[in-house]
Amino acid sequence: MLKRLLRRDRLPQTMPSAGPPAAGFAPLSRATPRIDRFSDEDLAELNRLLKWNCFTVDSQGRRVGDRARTAKREEPQDIPDRRIVLLDDTFALRDKHVLEVGCFEGVHTIALADRAREVTAIDSRIEHVVKTVLRCYLYGHAPEVRRCNVELADEMAALPEVDVVHHVGVLYHLVDPVVLIDRQRREYLQSLRDLDAAASTGDKGVAAQLMVEGAVLHLKADIEWLDLIESRLTQWERSA
Repeated sequence: MLKRLLRRDRLPQTMPSAGPPAAGFAPLSRATPRIDRFSDEDLAELNRLLKWNCFTVDSQGRRVGDRARTAKREEPQDIPDRRIVLLDDTFALRDKHVLEVGCFEGVHTIALADRAREVTAIDSRIEHVVKTVLRCYLYGHAPEVRRCNVELADEMAALPEVDVVHHVGVLYHLVDPVVLIDRQRREYLQSLRDLDAAASTGDKGVAAQLMVEGAVLHLKADIEWLDLIESRLTQWERSA
């Protein structure tokens, strides 16, 4: 026992780094008047109040939040993230209600709120809900932010109807992602049946038929995508 303790004492100790600086980053290109009113001391205190796992910057290049730990999210998160820009380019969010699944600490929520008509953000962890509400307020937004477990059907049923659903890095956090995929597949299949019924009884005009056919193609593509995800997740589980 004594030899083991002596050997352990001789091992090099890895000390955590000091962390990212409080300022000196490239300034954010959008205005941040609510944060700009904070003194450096007040902003430093705000950064210490909560256990942040990422940070953004204000229009002066000051840090808002903190890294997760040494070597994890040591750089400021982009606002907007390139995937939000791509989503907006594809779906034109200006008149859309977006549901963000897994809002984390509000970084993507801010970029969505900059672009969409309305944003509802959900996360299963109450600490993420609190940090999203705070970060969004600091950047000039007040989206609807709720604690919601997407694996519980009754909680999902209480959410509002939306036009677009956005999520990044959510599936691998779930207890059983395949169950969620199967539920989504069933909803898509029901939508296909509804569209088929609408096509047979509704407007026979060319424009209406083309819109229905386009919606059917989108739904079929979504179902194929869900099938691919389920297949890959199943393979991963078998190899784990």
